[in-house]
Amino acid sequence: MSRKVEKLKYCPAGHSSEGFAYPDYFDKRNSILSDGICSLCTKEHLIQEFKNWSSENTEIDKIIQESQIKYKYDKLHWIPYYNFQNINHIADCDYGSVYSAKLENGIKDD
Repeated sequence: MSRKVEKLKYCPAGHSSEGFAYPDYFDKRNSILSDGICSLCTKEHLIQEFKNWSSENTEIDKIIQESQIKYKYDKLHWIPYYNFQNINHIADCDYGSVYSAKLENGIKDD
């Protein structure tokens, strides 16, 4: 069973293809598809956005910011409380409370 690999190797900002992260996934035809995401562009964008958000806790902000610039995948994002709707208390436990909610604007993925 052969798999065809398609990758984007051009960065609009001119970074080399060595800076690319390729999140692979399989489609129904058993091909590997890749979205070429320039990790250097992503880091630059995230760093520029640091001034536009805050959890109002400098330690939490630092953890989120470090995770965003150090790791290629599964970035942490701060979501302000006012972006949640239909907040429902589910249970209390020894370490806190559990709630469910709907995220108003979805997850920002750019």
